[in-house]
Amino acid sequence: MLEGESTLMLRRQALREKSRAKTRSKVGLSRAATTAGNHLFEALRAWRDELARTQGLPAYVILHDKTLHELATRGPQRMDELLDVAGIGEAKAVRYGAALLELLAAP
Repeated sequence: MLEGESTLMLRRQALREKSRAKTRSKVGLSRAATTAGNHLFEALRAWRDELARTQGLPAYVILHDKTLHELATRGPQRMDELLDVAGIGEAKAVRYGAALLELLAAP
């Protein structure tokens, strides 16, 4: 060691386990959406996946699964109702609103 220098000691942090609550909530959301036979949720996912493929984007950039689940549960029928869904703001309502409302209105 050179004169006037000091030794720097760093502590290594232990790795933490993933939060079980987060894992459970994701599994619960996915299981609730598919095992309940929610065809609307699956139709929304298929629409989003196709759109993502054509735009060359990851699907989550278009809409998250949680947003699709909320859309399938709430079933908004008007543009102002779409804006009440978490994950849909003005830009996404303008960009995807007509297609979403059409999907949501289909029997």
